[in-house]
Amino acid sequence: MKEEVKINKKTQFMRLRQFYLYFFNDLLWDLRLGIHTVFSDYRGMNRTNYGYDPTPYQVLQKLVKSGWLRKEDALVDYGCGKGRVGIFLNNQIGCRVIGIDFNERRIRQSNGNLMRYYKNKNRFRHSPLNENNGDHDDYNPSIQFIHSKAEDYVPDEANCFYFFNPFSTKIFQKVFKQIKDSYDRNPRKIYIFFYYLSREYRNYFPTNTNLILVDEIDCRKSFLSSKKLYKLQIYTLRE
Repeated sequence: MKEEVKINKKTQFMRLRQFYLYFFNDLLWDLRLGIHTVFSDYRGMNRTNYGYDPTPYQVLQKLVKSGWLRKEDALVDYGCGKGRVGIFLNNQIGCRVIGIDFNERRIRQSNGNLMRYYKNKNRFRHSPLNENNGDHDDYNPSIQFIHSKAEDYVPDEANCFYFFNPFSTKIFQKVFKQIKDSYDRNPRKIYIFFYYLSREYRNYFPTNTNLILVDEIDCRKSFLSSKKLYKLQIYTLRE
């Protein structure tokens, strides 16, 4: 009995230690990039559009190391929240990223982070946004944050798509139709990244015969968890 108590206390200590390491890793990356994305935000969420939870940097680092994303790729981050995914992946890989969010306030936060990121990297003069929030017509930014309903956005410019449970499967089906229609107009290799599939999505995916699982990145060790949900799944379209 005493031995079991010792094991439980050790496990709790290790998990608490890992949580603090994960949290401080996120803080350090935010500091390095000059942005503020650590805290979740559920304001404005509803039954179909969910709140903002940032993808842990440890997961994004695994994605970078996996080689599935390249500099020449263009990625749409659905439910971009405060812009962490786009800014980090562009910083690490150089790929183009377009963040989409239905919440106008979070898009303002994303663009605020983008301005801080450019300023932090001594690139503020090249920022796609000036202090008056006006667009530079002659600038083609590699990071964009767009206020739009996900199902209304036409993703013809992208070949990669990122999701972290941003909305209901009802909306996802409409988004997926946009992706599929875009593929039909312009056939290309498409990759869809899903992190931490919720039960709703786990129940839906087997019904979508157009999605083919090509790889899984196990993230459980990063969180000292045995939960299979801590993984990044990569899908492609059935041709």
